[in-house]
Amino acid sequence: MRTHYLAELSLSDKAKALCMFPNFDFYHVGQIAELRVEDSSDASNVEIVLSAVYSDPVDKRRALVTLRFGGVSKAYLPMFSPLCFLDELEIEDVKAEQLEGIGYRSKCYGTTQFDVWSRDLSIDRCEPL
Repeated sequence: MRTHYLAELSLSDKAKALCMFPNFDFYHVGQIAELRVEDSSDASNVEIVLSAVYSDPVDKRRALVTLRFGGVSKAYLPMFSPLCFLDELEIEDVKAEQLEGIGYRSKCYGTTQFDVWSRDLSIDRCEPL
């Protein structure tokens, strides 16, 4: 199931973001503030940490949202020139497809090249700006 609504995803740590933004929509994740690749001595545990500005379209509140993609097996990351924005970010829970080591596919279907295949996905932070 591919979606851009956080409420439709089975992420255990989504409560804080949904408490702040009950209609959290990944289409409103915009300017990337930080994009970091973290590796360990185990090549199967590469993580991508993405922090971006979320803007609620109804009440105009903003927050910094940090997503952590764990166990990344494939990633196409955007070019910064000098800034980068996500548009139309959608997340697909692909665990039922039994792809070895892949639980989520997160892809931007707009103009920015962003496509990450990961074992895990979590929301590390959602803090008001």
